[in-house]
Amino acid sequence: MKVRKIRKSYLLFALSTLLVSHVSWAYPNGTPKISSSDQDEIWTTGHRSPDTDSQATSKAAAHFYGYKAGRTGGMNPESKFIFETFSVEYPELIVGIEGKDFFLVDHNVRSQGPDRCMEDSNIIGILDHHPTQDGSYYAIDITIKKWGATASIMASKYHQSGRAIPYGIAGILMGAILSDTDNLTSETTTNHDKFYVNWLATVVGYDKQKMDEFYGQMAIVKSDFSGVDAETVLLMDYKEYNINGYAVGYGVAATIDPDSLFARKDEIIATMIKVKEDPKRNLDHIYFAVTDTRKATKGSTVFTSSAEDHQFLVEAFDGLTYIDKEDNDKVKPAEIIIGDDTVTANPITSRKRQMMPAVEDKLESQIEGSFVACPEQKDGAK
Repeated sequence: MKVRKIRKSYLLFALSTLLVSHVSWAYPNGTPKISSSDQDEIWTTGHRSPDTDSQATSKAAAHFYGYKAGRTGGMNPESKFIFETFSVEYPELIVGIEGKDFFLVDHNVRSQGPDRCMEDSNIIGILDHHPTQDGSYYAIDITIKKWGATASIMASKYHQSGRAIPYGIAGILMGAILSDTDNLTSETTTNHDKFYVNWLATVVGYDKQKMDEFYGQMAIVKSDFSGVDAETVLLMDYKEYNINGYAVGYGVAATIDPDSLFARKDEIIATMIKVKEDPKRNLDHIYFAVTDTRKATKGSTVFTSSAEDHQFLVEAFDGLTYIDKEDNDKVKPAEIIIGDDTVTANPITSRKRQMMPAVEDKLESQIEGSFVACPEQKDGAK
């Protein structure tokens, strides 16, 4: 069994979390408005190329804490549909970081935020469900839980505090949980997600049938890529990771119509090559996963843009496993199908819990080092 090394950043994170627990106890109604400058505005914001979980949680956190709701990118079709269904205004697009402090949601990595090299002192809080990476240890409030959606964690803030949650906020958080957990079917789904999505459904007056119908409408909207150019498809749900001096770009399209994207494979791969060659990104690897969210055919086919990236992913996915929730949570090997420029992993669907940890483990086996904040500071380490 592989034993992963403990990074100094993890130890710092544990210490910061211990200290934060005392701060949070002192402010039971939420985070105090503390910024690096008395003049700085405090904005909530999700990650770059924001998904629905980022957008909805940013809006809800702004309401809960009294901050300004922000976003670092456009509203994707699914997010627009959910916000418009519940008549909620979009978070405001953030332009520049001067004079602003940030409460990060759905990420904790500077390279995924409004400015990849902003100072730690400009980050006053974090609410997330991803493993900590480069960290932001000056943040006064850090909440990271291994749940299926950040929206579930945000819902728990309302529920546990006893504060009333507005109809619209409840609706977009419900939609975000359904989106991030594939209607509570993904391996990442926890009992917490199930509890809070049902609590939110009660607030907005949705029963199980209406919630399933709503998710079906979301899936149709999310899967319609007609008229969407290849670069937008690639970057719509895209994240960059900095691991041991390597920069990895990883896009995902979760869809009930994977064939429509398979038909555009050459076009998307050509775009991947262009994005990888962008000197501002300075990427070592780039991948794009077409994730089939239909229960009967669940899995991910990952496009690769070079022989090097392809071989790397084949090796990274070797030994990939999943938890079979329909067979007493048994751990089973994933089915890996190797194509000329694709690697398919069935029934793997999670970038956060399954695909990226495999990539991270492969990179960690290649070189000793630690996470870095900015791709341009990699010093050429390979």
